Amino acid sequence: MNLATFLGPFVAAYTPFVDPVNLHRQWYLLLLPLALLTAVAYKAVRTRDMRRYPVEVLVMAAQILLGMIALALGFLVFVEVLIPLLAPTPRV
Repeated sequence: MNLATFLGPFVAAYTPFVDPVNLHRQWYLLLLPLALLTAVAYKAVRTRDMRRYPVEVLVMAAQILLGMIALALGFLVFVEVLIPLLAPTPRV
């Protein structure tokens, strides 16, 4: 008896790359683990003193998140303000 036979329908219900998790409305919540895990991996290689590792990871994760927020606001201003000023749509 193998594990697939034992778990049966529970294993077959979810296939990770065929049926992705439906988080389209909550996509922004995935930015937190993305920033944190990127900072953990980067600082694990680049930190010279491991006593400062947790602080450096949190600082870098905050920098990544603030950078993403700044980029989003910049693109919002560009699309909503600057493009209509540069290429106005004709009124019908």
